[in-house]
Amino acid sequence: GSSCDITVDYEPTVTGSVSENWTIDYHNGVANVQYSHDIDGTSGDPASITIVGAEPTFFGTVASGGGTNAIAMTIRNNGGVNATSFVPSLATGTNWSIIGGGTCTGTIAPTPGGDCTVMVRFAPGSNGALSDTLQADYHTGLAAAPTSTRGLSGIGAAPAVLTLSGFPQVDFDRAAIGG
Repeated sequence: GSSCDITVDYEPTVTGSVSENWTIDYHNGVANVQYSHDIDGTSGDPASITIVGAEPTFFGTVASGGGTNAIAMTIRNNGGVNATSFVPSLATGTNWSIIGGGTCTGTIAPTPGGDCTVMVRFAPGSNGALSDTLQADYHTGLAAAPTSTRGLSGIGAAPAVLTLSGFPQVDFDRAAIGG
């Protein structure tokens, strides 16, 4: 016997569930017959990813060259279907980094109407006002979407230096060990 492949595309024009009965009429060499099969589909509005929070998100003043400050950035899917090809990243990656600990892992984006978090760490390499941009690239279910962005800002500051002054010299004299 021979076989063939039949492709059925689901291209909804409205949101919601659709159930149909799909039929094929054919002649099997003896008689006309019909094959039928139920098919179901559910559609929703395209995925729409936003990065929630203040614009820009301020990470505070952090000591340059060693201080760290991490903030959980919330990513929200305002659409009705899953976003695919989800990639959170930083525009420059200078002074900020995406670290583990968030709930958006790998290419896992928030489900429709849901949130996940990306942990962003600020570790300035220089002093002064600094900035970068958190970006979320994704596919809406129909096409590649414009990148969702959120500005990041922070201040790199010189590490603190402690100087003691005004104290008289203290001489403890000799003391026995353990006494």
